[in-house]
Amino acid sequence: IISGNATGSMGIRVGSVSATNMKNTSTGTITINSNVGGNMGVFSETAAFANDGTIDVNGDKNIGMYFRNITTGTNGNNNTINIAGTNGYGVMLENTNFKNSGTIAATGSNSIGVYAGNSTVTNESGKTISSDKYHACLLYTNEGNVTTNGGGAVALYSENGTFSHDAGTITANNGGIGIFNNNSTGTVKSEIVVGNSTTSNTGMGVYSEAGTTTFSDNAKLTLGERTIGLYSSDTSK
Repeated sequence: IISGNATGSMGIRVGSVSATNMKNTSTGTITINSNVGGNMGVFSETAAFANDGTIDVNGDKNIGMYFRNITTGTNGNNNTINIAGTNGYGVMLENTNFKNSGTIAATGSNSIGVYAGNSTVTNESGKTISSDKYHACLLYTNEGNVTTNGGGAVALYSENGTFSHDAGTITANNGGIGIFNNNSTGTVKSEIVVGNSTTSNTGMGVYSEAGTTTFSDNAKLTLGERTIGLYSSDTSK
């Protein structure tokens, strides 16, 4: 447990490039409660790591798992990551790979399930990445379910990269946006569900800003009241 006024603390740090089978076991729990911020449940820049247990990200400005520059193996979540704290991240990635085979749920204000910078992320079939009050996942490939319930928030956000919604459902409620494409190249092969707009936020299926989104024959948009299916800020797209 990382609590009190802790800052810059790590529950687990992987320090060796030769480390193998690194994991938080199925009975293990990593908890961050500090309100000072800058803490991480797991950090690695050398070897792959898997969460088979539970990671609870509470407090303010904390990160469940942070991986960067890992070129061998695949980092993953096989169980549960809860982000109940504010301004938090379930998983943060830089130049690495990640697979979600469990549940990543962000319920805190301004908290994000997965943030990926120049990385490859796969959300497996039937698995869930969600955010109640902010963006669910930034930049990845989806085969499962991604949901945002935050007004004006985004379920899948991609900037200067690639994305693919291959299976499962992306859901945006309360005036949220299913996919925000910011100068990326993406493909939609499955369903996007947009709930009713609110008085302050308009729900959208796909918002494109200088990006290209291609829809396959299996793509489907299900729209609620007073919503927009496709919107592009670039009139040439």
